[in-house]
Amino acid sequence: MGSGYQELKIVSDTLAKTLDGAETYDELRSEVDKVIAQIEFALANKKKERVPPGHFTRQHAAEYLDMSPNTFDERIRPKVKAKTIGSMLRWSKRRLDEYMEED
Repeated sequence: MGSGYQELKIVSDTLAKTLDGAETYDELRSEVDKVIAQIEFALANKKKERVPPGHFTRQHAAEYLDMSPNTFDERIRPKVKAKTIGSMLRWSKRRLDEYMEED
């Protein structure tokens, strides 16, 4: 089975242990919140790994440059020309790198 199944199995096992070990509702809620935070952290990191090579969407370009999409719009978008591919704007990784290397 794939990696997704293994990740879900780990989450399931962790929740089962949490349910078995909790003595009060507040304790259970606290433990479940910790597990949810771990899952959210893992998903956020997984999204960052999915940045496609070559040409980026606005979101991916912002992630690549480690900034918010709004900051990208304010500081980078006016200075680095995008291409329209289909109906989406795409920014070249090469052009973004060149812009970041400028003095």
